[in-house]
Amino acid sequence: MNARNELEALYRQGYEGWSARHFHERYVEDHGGRRSYTWVKNRLRAAGLVKRGRRRGRHRLRRPRKPLEGLMVHRDGSTHEWVPGRAWDLIVTSDDATGRVYSGFCVKEEGTWSFGMGVHMSNLPYAAPGIPKGRVAPVHGPERRIGTGDPWAVAQPQAVQRA
Repeated sequence: MNARNELEALYRQGYEGWSARHFHERYVEDHGGRRSYTWVKNRLRAAGLVKRGRRRGRHRLRRPRKPLEGLMVHRDGSTHEWVPGRAWDLIVTSDDATGRVYSGFCVKEEGTWSFGMGVHMSNLPYAAPGIPKGRVAPVHGPERRIGTGDPWAVAQPQAVQRA
């Protein structure tokens, strides 16, 4: 009996319905198998014992941009050593439809104050044609902290996102 037939017989004996990965673990640990995972997987697939795994969806789905300027504003920050020896956060507020940057400034650390300043600067009459109907902010940011006594953190996150 050759190695391929032995492998198929072993799989049919007690591992029917197992994935190639789990079967390979048992094959190596319990039965002293010396073949690679790829070899085992390919033999099981060729014999029709294991089906190909379903393809996963894209990690990030692209959302169509909003049709008009001012309907949605994005605010985000990134830490970088903008000046040698000093790491700052660059806070940028931009429009979704046009990509126009309403505000950009550096702060020591991204926080509630920088969020409020970005919102304030984007609502200036010369910065935007209208008050945005929605804002997008990172959900991990400090604006999620409710009840801290900070005036920018008092409102529920939905009130900030859908103003």
